[in-house]
Amino acid sequence: MKKIILSSVLAANLLVASDYNYEITPMVGYVDTKEHVDIENHMIYGLGVARNLEEGYKFDKLEIGLMQSGSSDYEDSKETTKITLLSLNGIKEYKINEAFNLYALAGLGYERISNAQYRNESDPFFNYGVGAAYSFTEKLALKLDVRHELKFDGDRDVIYTLGLAIPFGQKSSNAPADLDGDNDGVLDSIDQCPTTQAGVNVDANGCAIVMDSDNDGVVDSQDQCPSSAAGAIVDASGCEMDSDNDGVVDSQDQCRATKEGAEVDANGCTIIPLIDTDNDGVLDSADLCPTTQAGVEVDLNGCEILVKPAQLGIVFKTNSDKIKTSDIAKFEKYANYVQKVDSAKIILEAHTDSIGAAAYNLNLSKRRADSAKKQLVSMGVDSNKIEAVGYGETKPLVSNDTAENRAKNRRVTARIEN
Repeated sequence: MKKIILSSVLAANLLVASDYNYEITPMVGYVDTKEHVDIENHMIYGLGVARNLEEGYKFDKLEIGLMQSGSSDYEDSKETTKITLLSLNGIKEYKINEAFNLYALAGLGYERISNAQYRNESDPFFNYGVGAAYSFTEKLALKLDVRHELKFDGDRDVIYTLGLAIPFGQKSSNAPADLDGDNDGVLDSIDQCPTTQAGVNVDANGCAIVMDSDNDGVVDSQDQCPSSAAGAIVDASGCEMDSDNDGVVDSQDQCRATKEGAEVDANGCTIIPLIDTDNDGVLDSADLCPTTQAGVEVDLNGCEILVKPAQLGIVFKTNSDKIKTSDIAKFEKYANYVQKVDSAKIILEAHTDSIGAAAYNLNLSKRRADSAKKQLVSMGVDSNKIEAVGYGETKPLVSNDTAENRAKNRRVTARIEN
């Protein structure tokens, strides 16, 4: 067997090529007979021949393997046997770098036992495994893998193999000759514009060389404004954009959101008289909130300065989660603030007195918190900006020793976080 392996290495080395069809792998291995009845662990020797597959297949290689053990002993017996493994495996490779690959394999085979004893029989098997290959030259690669063999009769072995992979057989190419279909001097294999008209000057990619004198991205033949300023944003006709249609191009327009029809100056900004329509102390030209109500305190933009509401406190009747009509108005300042301040969030905390079971009171407090949340949602507040929590009787405001104190504890409070 050693002579066969050595001869295979020498012969394949003569046929090796960097681009190849086949791969021959002399190998040695060790069989761990996990559930192989009465056969001791043993060494095996063999050869694998693989065919490289074209792109489009699920596997990268198809390998035929033939491995043979020496004389293997039966446990607790003087009987010996020889085991021959013939397999066909698909191999999928995963390239890590130029020298190192990982691979997975799976396939079917047949195990022949020369001296079948003790319920050991020749039988087909399924095997799968993983391995690694290291190319230490362009012509040789060291391969190490582990395979799990599952025989159809139920026996199972684990096989460890070490092999020397040698590629050979120059790959044939069925690709058609590289042509120049549009006769532009650039071969079709690298021509990014394979239908260029005859006589047109092309670049290295085979695409027509066109002039764009002002470098605005519109070729001269289609550019209605061939002298656009450098860096200017232009439309499909090569002319500078005037986003707000005020007669001043964007590159010179300092006010690009001018209202349609407004009179503008040379900078494209609206000419507005010094007027303060809402009498808030901010001229209309700078007022971002021009309809502020009289007497409202405003910021430099003319918008109302919102004051965060103070702590909310509403109380409930005994064993009730309904909000009193008289308390509904208290929610308005919270709804108004949160709707105008994007970062604001309302935290609702509901409580009960100590009358009744603790578990029931916890559920009652949650219902009270949900009632308050429902009220805010009905006023236009986004439910995602409301957090409702029930604490039951665990956080009394005062002791529950009198009816007056218990009424104070049947409450929902609210606070705003920014």
